[in-house]
Amino acid sequence: MASTLQNEGLNIDYFPDNFVLCEGTLYYVDYEHNPYDENWNLVNWGLYYWANSQGVKAYRETKDPAQINIHESFGIPIKAPFEEQINQWISSYV
Repeated sequence: MASTLQNEGLNIDYFPDNFVLCEGTLYYVDYEHNPYDENWNLVNWGLYYWANSQGVKAYRETKDPAQINIHESFGIPIKAPFEEQINQWISSYV
């Protein structure tokens, strides 16, 4: 999905809550899309939220963006603790 969108010049909001798994198929259920920007693609942005499942769960419960973002005022995910996991995913799937 991500590579198809990149080829079309688009990014979507890769936050986990914007996807639904149904009978083995992953659906994107958000209407947001933007012009492609490497800073906001799946690898540089979205995967960090997927890797931070405990933080996303805490964010859902508390609405505290510090659980998922490096600063509460910016939508930039916490990255450092998840670099190894992200690199493993990239090498496995890209």
